[in-house]
Amino acid sequence: MTSSSATSSTLPGLTGGPKATPDDILLASVASIGSVGAFETLVERYSRRVYALIVRIVGSGADAEELTQDVMMRVFDRAAAFDGRSAVGTWIFRIAYNMAIDHTRREQRRADRPQGNEQSDILADRAAESDADDPMVDVLEEALRTLPPSDRALITLYYYDGHPVAEIAEITHMSQSNVKVRLMRLRDRLRTAITTLSTSPSAL
Repeated sequence: MTSSSATSSTLPGLTGGPKATPDDILLASVASIGSVGAFETLVERYSRRVYALIVRIVGSGADAEELTQDVMMRVFDRAAAFDGRSAVGTWIFRIAYNMAIDHTRREQRRADRPQGNEQSDILADRAAESDADDPMVDVLEEALRTLPPSDRALITLYYYDGHPVAEIAEITHMSQSNVKVRLMRLRDRLRTAITTLSTSPSAL
């Protein structure tokens, strides 16, 4: 059986031994010996959060489920390429973000498949699951639907999943200052949208 310290040394970013995190050790096990058990643990830790990010970007539950599976398989296939310059979780979310954004770009080129209806359906489902008795949940989800995919990703990463700005910058390939500015503008935009939607006749 391969020891944790021996396994961790197989990845460039994990040569520090004692500094390796549990996720580092798991990914190193996947990279070095193709450990199915280690991979399944990573799937259990990240698949739900990856899905939550992707579904807000792509707006389709079915597409998000498929993309989540694709993301985790890419993690397995590219485990040996992890260089340790970021946390394993950041690396996984970067893969998820890139694949989801690429998917939305492909879908936007399909004139016969508008995104609006699918987004309405999935966001309505998520609102019902969150709190069926709180009408402001519906208003918030409707306001989020007005944002482009990349902005929904920022809101999800920061407010829903609690990623710090520095980590979001790594995931989205933006500078930290750009992330801060966009989040500030998005807060204002959402505040305006929520006010408008909550005072409209259909929201009463």
